[in-house]
Amino acid sequence: MEHYRIKIQQTLATLVCEKKYKDIGLEEIMKQRRYLEEYIASYPVFASSFTPVEAGPDAPEIIRRMSQASTLAGVGPMAAVAGAISEFAVRAMVRAGARHVVMDNGGDIAMKIIQPVIVGIYSGKSRIRNIGLRILPEANVFGVCTSSGTIGHSFSYGCADSAIVLSRDVVLADAMATALGNDIRRRDKRLVEKSLSQRMVEPVRSMIVVANDILGMAGEIPQMVRARFDITRINLG
Repeated sequence: MEHYRIKIQQTLATLVCEKKYKDIGLEEIMKQRRYLEEYIASYPVFASSFTPVEAGPDAPEIIRRMSQASTLAGVGPMAAVAGAISEFAVRAMVRAGARHVVMDNGGDIAMKIIQPVIVGIYSGKSRIRNIGLRILPEANVFGVCTSSGTIGHSFSYGCADSAIVLSRDVVLADAMATALGNDIRRRDKRLVEKSLSQRMVEPVRSMIVVANDILGMAGEIPQMVRARFDITRINLG
């Protein structure tokens, strides 16, 4: 497998795949970005709203998926954009024959794997660090998406160092990670537990919150392992 760093306008990502599938992934990213840009040009509220925006039945699939995910999570549709781009790119490569592919789009990861992958949980200056999740292969594309109120440039109402959602619906995982991160407005274990309980909806499989020295978990948590990783390889955009 090869590792590629990708930058297409605002999309800054890491792609792991066989070389022959790279261009298919890049073409899909550019195609889906065109759909988004054209739709936003006609409906600018889709890009600016911090609350759900309904998309018509004739809207491109990526727009409809983002709208649906944002409605379930109670956030603006652009909260799901990175996960959507990741999922659509990975699915395009899988349709072309790729058996093992991972796309990390600023912490929103879509994957279809044939061997276990360790996903490190980066939580900045939190006391909880150097841990990761051992993700096992499964039949379908799967997502691990992260939001943070203390790391990176994405907007969050909350102060969680990491809010992580795992789901076979990568678009929803991204939107729900944003919503979960927004919930954590103070470092309080009871608040973390309440938010986790309220956000666990189908098809979300599991959720994790790291907020300084608080670690909250809900659902089917993958095996947690020690994971030291190089911060220079993390996409914080």
